[in-house]
Amino acid sequence: MAMAMYALPRIYKARIEQELKKKISEMTGGNYQVVFKDFDLNLFTNTISATEFQLVMDTTVFDKTGNAMGVNLYAGKISFSGVNFWKLLFDKTFQLNKIKIADGFVKFNWNPDRKKQKNFVAKKGGLEHIILKKIVLKNMAIDFYNEKKQTTIYSGNANLDFAMLKIDKQGFPTVKSLHAQFSQSKFFFGDQFFSLDTTYFDYSHASLNIRSVDLDFSDETQHMLKIFPGSKVKYTFKAKELSMVFKDLLQVESLARNDVKSLSISQVKIEQPLLTFYKDTLQPKDTTKVYRKIFPLYVAKMKVNDGKFVVVDKMTNKTRLISDGIDLDIRQLQPAPANYVIPFRALVFEIQSDSILYFHKNEMQVTKLLQITLANEDSLLKCQRLIVNVTKPEDEFFLLKQYQCDLPYVDIVDFTLNGIDGDLLLEKKYLNAEEARATSFYLRTTRNKNYPYRPGKITPMPQDQILGIESPFYLKKVSVTNSKIEYFEIPANGNPRGHIWIDKIKIEAENITNDTAWLAINDTMRITMEGYIYSSGLIQVFANMPLLDPQKRHYVYGKIGPFDPTNLNRITMNCAQMKIQKGTIHSGEFEFVADKKESNGKLNLIFEKLKMRVLTKQGDRLKGDNIKSLIANLFITRNNPEKGKDPIIGAIYWKRDESRWITNYWWKSLFSGINNIVMSRSAELKALERNFGQLKRRRPVF
Repeated sequence: MAMAMYALPRIYKARIEQELKKKISEMTGGNYQVVFKDFDLNLFTNTISATEFQLVMDTTVFDKTGNAMGVNLYAGKISFSGVNFWKLLFDKTFQLNKIKIADGFVKFNWNPDRKKQKNFVAKKGGLEHIILKKIVLKNMAIDFYNEKKQTTIYSGNANLDFAMLKIDKQGFPTVKSLHAQFSQSKFFFGDQFFSLDTTYFDYSHASLNIRSVDLDFSDETQHMLKIFPGSKVKYTFKAKELSMVFKDLLQVESLARNDVKSLSISQVKIEQPLLTFYKDTLQPKDTTKVYRKIFPLYVAKMKVNDGKFVVVDKMTNKTRLISDGIDLDIRQLQPAPANYVIPFRALVFEIQSDSILYFHKNEMQVTKLLQITLANEDSLLKCQRLIVNVTKPEDEFFLLKQYQCDLPYVDIVDFTLNGIDGDLLLEKKYLNAEEARATSFYLRTTRNKNYPYRPGKITPMPQDQILGIESPFYLKKVSVTNSKIEYFEIPANGNPRGHIWIDKIKIEAENITNDTAWLAINDTMRITMEGYIYSSGLIQVFANMPLLDPQKRHYVYGKIGPFDPTNLNRITMNCAQMKIQKGTIHSGEFEFVADKKESNGKLNLIFEKLKMRVLTKQGDRLKGDNIKSLIANLFITRNNPEKGKDPIIGAIYWKRDESRWITNYWWKSLFSGINNIVMSRSAELKALERNFGQLKRRRPVF
């Protein structure tokens, strides 16, 4: 038996080698050529090996019914193991367990006009079936050439691993699994190309997963890939990793031909992407026209992890916006209808960002948003914190401005926008929401009176600001709680700054919109505010503001609770050189009607034992012992009402300072009423002054 096992292979080796060479000879010549060196058959190990192996299938001589693909394969080393010689000899089936090809190249010659696949195995020495259980290619250079356009489409370096490749009698190939790694890849578009670092292909169970690392795309790249045909937007896109899962493998063939009419992807994952847009952010509109035509892309599921989005001004190359730490979850992404403002829409999406930084056009302010979440299923936008700050030091800020202005700081906590109409936002860029809410709002402003007013400066009224917003919007309700407003004033007299604040503020506003359809039904915005001056004096304000009134007329009503007026010394002593020595405010009520020019109304303020002192400056010290203080305390109203009399009702009248915002307008209107009550007895002083002047003009008669 042992002798037979030894003799049979040696007897059949010559015959098998002869048959193999015959098969190779039949495969050689005409359209197919196979050449190699050091051909060796080992029946004991069941292997075949060769060096300098080359297989050429030349499509340049095919007729129109020929194969669409030509191959030129060269390998420094090639080996076959597990060859079933008996099936090869008697069953016209070429079956082996493993092919290893290394250190060479594969050149594909593609002609997309030759789409009809003929029985090319019938031309390979009469073989009817090819079964290759495993194919391994290592360190193989690949070139893909388009014969019709006479241009290279792709070049790169590959390592591939096929499992169970079968080619039947009709020449149709199938594979159970495929694992491939491509590096140094270049995709050519005419004279241009873009490169990819490393791409992995994994095919299993009729599903193809493509994974690419260290992507680097530019606006030129997307023109090559026809992602946004005709678009002129300048951008760059980088990502640590991009993976795509295809269920419809017919698209892979279309991708190879660069002939994709639409693309459906089962799943997309992007790790650490960086998308940078270059835009004319300093101009009202971008000077570059963007066309609506887009690539018909369909994605069932898409996830983005730890992304970054940047907007850069094209003219100055300065960053205008940075969104960092972006996580995105999308379901059913598809091209948007033609009337949508963005090219794609999703059935379900949720986006989260760790932070957004927006650098204002004045280049001195920055808005920062932290922990933002937007989900269309919940119709909810959340922002953990919003901060508006100035990037310049205080002294430098006012020096650069050169005129009186407010140095702002804004801090909003737990901002939410509920009931967002997502389709309306995407379709018409129309923000429609049920309620905007914040659990805390802080506003601090500082004004330096050492600078002059800017000539001709006009600050718009709130009605104008709302109607002037370019994008249409409707907010049914706005609610703010636990808020604080602080105002610091640096006086021009050299005194330290004065300080006033209102805290424990609650604000509710309704019907805030610039939508003409809503305004035609109801154009009145309603505002209710409650807060405490210096944390102790309650003040409540209600306002009705018709948004379409050309004169910006509006009505304001309010109440004032018990308050110690000496608290006002924090601002009056340094900024008005007036000190309130004592007094008690018991209550107050006011109302006025105002427009864009002036306010008129009345105020009832109940107080007692009010005493004030006028201060003068001598050197660096404020001193109160002077004639003005004496006169002021003689002629101010100390009690309202005075014993046995009705309360004095103060007239509210104030001409609006058009350079200041409405908070200053309302405060000065209220203060005018207070002043007219407190200084009502000054009329007696003026009468005495007139009488004294008349006496001086009379000549004595002796």
